[in-house]
Amino acid sequence: MADKRKVLLQFDTDPQASSFDSLVAIDAGAEVVLPYANVGEDQIVGLIHGAMFTRGLDDLCRTAAFFGGADYERAERLFQASRAAFFGPVQISLMLDPSGANTTAAAAIRAVETVVPLRDRRVAVFGGTGPVGTRLASLASMLGATVALFSRDKAKAQRAVSQLPEFADSSRVIAAEFKADASVPSQLSGIDVLLSAGGAGVRFLDSGWLEQAYGLSAALDLNAVPPSGLAGIEPHDFATQRGDGVACFGPIGVGGLKMKIHKACLRALFEANHRQLSTREIYEIAKHYG
Repeated sequence: MADKRKVLLQFDTDPQASSFDSLVAIDAGAEVVLPYANVGEDQIVGLIHGAMFTRGLDDLCRTAAFFGGADYERAERLFQASRAAFFGPVQISLMLDPSGANTTAAAAIRAVETVVPLRDRRVAVFGGTGPVGTRLASLASMLGATVALFSRDKAKAQRAVSQLPEFADSSRVIAAEFKADASVPSQLSGIDVLLSAGGAGVRFLDSGWLEQAYGLSAALDLNAVPPSGLAGIEPHDFATQRGDGVACFGPIGVGGLKMKIHKACLRALFEANHRQLSTREIYEIAKHYG
C-alpha cells in the first residue's frame, strides 16, 4: 500500500488563513494543506484529536499542524493546548510561527552570528516589545549576550522583559526607553550589535547615524516597508560593510535565510510524529544554515 500523503493542518488566528503559509508549506513538501481560519481555543482539541485518531502510529509522522496568524499569544495558547491533548505516543508534530515571528527571529540571530558571535556581546533591540523583538532578545540572551530591550514606552519594555519565554536568560535582559531626540552615540553607547524590529514604516535612526555608531560591529533592520527602521541599511544587505566597518543586514537579505529555515522546519515536521517547534527549536534548525 502506498504511503499516506503528508497532510499539514494550518491553524490560523486571523479571519482568513494565510496564503503565504499555505504556499510555503506546499513548497516545503506538504502534499495536502488544510487551512482553518479564526481558530478558537474551544475548537483546537477536537481538531487535534481528529488528526491524531484517523491514522495509525506508523502514519502519524505524515500528519502535522502549523500555528500562525497575527495574534501570537492566541496562537501560542492553541499550540500549548494541542500539546496537552496528546496521549503518550499518539501525537503529531507541531510548529508555532505566527506571522513568521519565530523563523524571522531565528534567521536574524543566525545571520548576525555568522559574523559576530553574540556571547559576551552587548545587544540593543529597537522595537523590542513585539513578537519578533522579544524573540530576538530571548535568543540573544540564550546565546550569552547582554540585551537592552528598547521601547518608546519604558513600562511596556519592562512588561515585555517580565514575560520573556522560559528559555531566555532574563537576568541578561534589561528594559530601556528609546528617545527619538537623543544623540546616536548616547543611544548606542557600549552597544556591539543593533537589531531593529519595529513596526512597518517606523524609523528609529535617520541618515548619518552609521557614521556616528562608534564601536558598533553589526546592525540589522527587519522593516521592509519604507521608510526603513535604520536609514542607510539597504533591503538586500547581508553582512554588507557600511559606515565605520559595520556589518549590515536588511530585511530581504535576512528574508532569504528565513525562507530556508521555514521550509527546513516544515520538512522536519514530517520526519517524526513528536516534533514541537517553537522559538528555541526553530533556532536549533537555523544553526545549520547561514
